[in-house]
Amino acid sequence: MENGENQLAEFKKLLDEFKMFPKKLVYEPTYLELCSYPRSRFEEICSRLLRFFIDKGGPHGFGSLFIDTLIEIYRSKFDSNAVFGKTNTLIAETEVKTINDNRIDLVITSDDFIICVENKIWAQRYNPFDDYFDYVESIKNGKNAFYIILSMGGDEHPGGTKGQFKVIYYHEFIEKIKESVGEYLINCNRKYLSVLMDWFEHLENKGGLMSNFSEAERVFFQENDSEISKLIARRSEFLNEKRMEQSNRIAIIKKILDPNETLGWWVYEKLDLGYTFEKNDNSYEIGIESGFDLQDAFNIQITIWQPAKRPSILSNYKGELLEFGPPDEQPDKLKWVKKISHIKNPSNEQIVKELQNVFEKLDCIVKLVKSKR
Repeated sequence: MENGENQLAEFKKLLDEFKMFPKKLVYEPTYLELCSYPRSRFEEICSRLLRFFIDKGGPHGFGSLFIDTLIEIYRSKFDSNAVFGKTNTLIAETEVKTINDNRIDLVITSDDFIICVENKIWAQRYNPFDDYFDYVESIKNGKNAFYIILSMGGDEHPGGTKGQFKVIYYHEFIEKIKESVGEYLINCNRKYLSVLMDWFEHLENKGGLMSNFSEAERVFFQENDSEISKLIARRSEFLNEKRMEQSNRIAIIKKILDPNETLGWWVYEKLDLGYTFEKNDNSYEIGIESGFDLQDAFNIQITIWQPAKRPSILSNYKGELLEFGPPDEQPDKLKWVKKISHIKNPSNEQIVKELQNVFEKLDCIVKLVKSKR
């Protein structure tokens, strides 16, 4: 008993600590996410977006912001004396083929330097980096060459026998761009500003070092993993017990409502008690669904199933259902739902009485609607 109380105290302490973290904003999918770009192609898409924004003379209006930022981060992380030279003339190419028929994600060339960029969004760093290095060395024609991996996270040391590639994380790149983008806002093309912000948000939503977890949250989950696992396991046991209790009550309530099983009340997956009027009639089928929530309150709703496939149902009933209160929100493809009762800690007799009351009202409405047409 004492061990159980101690564990409960630990659980409460964990929950109190978790509640102290700032609430996360409601998740809003980005345009790139809505387009559902295949995971295997997203690195290529990032390379194309980089190529577009690195082009100083492009229609985006950000000038040299992107190449200047890439160079600034390289110097600050790896070599403050690195000589890049002028960026007056830039050519950026994606999917550049090497002698061995491998493809480099992005090659940026100016009069004075050449930058080889490999995008690593999802995949492990198994690329033939030595082949990339040998190819760029063979075409640089005396220019200074630099080798960069733009990565979401992972090891700072990508491997490869030549060891020339340096890792710049996307979160570093994005933070720097955001710091400097303000001075370009007046003259930039707003259309491409939206594209840029959507791309950055898409990357920031994807975890790793771009995660929206604060450092405090990371430490919290790392240090309390064992206790949190126990809490989750104990919650699962509680939910199983609660489902069993509620399913037993649902069975009893159904027995009271329909003792001879002749009226048509049904139970779905042991927890959803309901009734269907005019079953399989695409113009008039409507029903009652009910069940307990986790706090043991009993909820009753009127349901129209698959309204998108049977649009006449809603129009037939809409006016009459105002008897149960104002209209609800627009239906989704699966259900139109009107919640009409929420009874806290009810007895079985209270539930039966309310269900019978809803049944009688809805039965009258169905008969009335059918008689008018």
